[in-house]
Amino acid sequence: FAFMAFMFPVCADAALVDRGGGLVYDADRNITWLANANYGAGSPQDDGFSTTDGFMTWQSAVTWAANLSYFDTVRATTYTDWRLPTTSQPDPACSQQEGGGAFSAGANCTGSELGHMFYEELGGTAFGSITGSSDPDLALFSNLIGDGYWSDTSFDATFAWVFNYGYGLQAADNKGLG
Repeated sequence: FAFMAFMFPVCADAALVDRGGGLVYDADRNITWLANANYGAGSPQDDGFSTTDGFMTWQSAVTWAANLSYFDTVRATTYTDWRLPTTSQPDPACSQQEGGGAFSAGANCTGSELGHMFYEELGGTAFGSITGSSDPDLALFSNLIGDGYWSDTSFDATFAWVFNYGYGLQAADNKGLG
């Protein structure tokens, strides 16, 4: 899956703010997210198990984000500066430090944008699905799937970082899998 974010400064006191028009602002990270966490479903890049499930290979997700044009109905503005979320490496908060501390995986990875959203904003817990959270901010999003969301950060030529919202885990996954 591809969960999209773009940088857009807004002043706010709360960590997550419903901006309206299908956008949610994270004041901690200064990022605006699409409220529909599966907005890419049915797009030309939807190349997973079906053409309408939102599953994408990593390259398809990168292409989708780079070409996304989203019309904000509240502000009557079109935004085209989308990207996939980033994954900080290494992330000392993660449960697994690999490669002599060169990269981080596992649970509690809050350094990545997806991990921050899962653990700190939406009340997720390690090895627990986000859909079980009672955090009221969860209602700001629709179509949030307990599965992996791609990050824009490559691990190597074959793998990229993904964050699984079904288990709260960060890992490198094959870029060719959708």
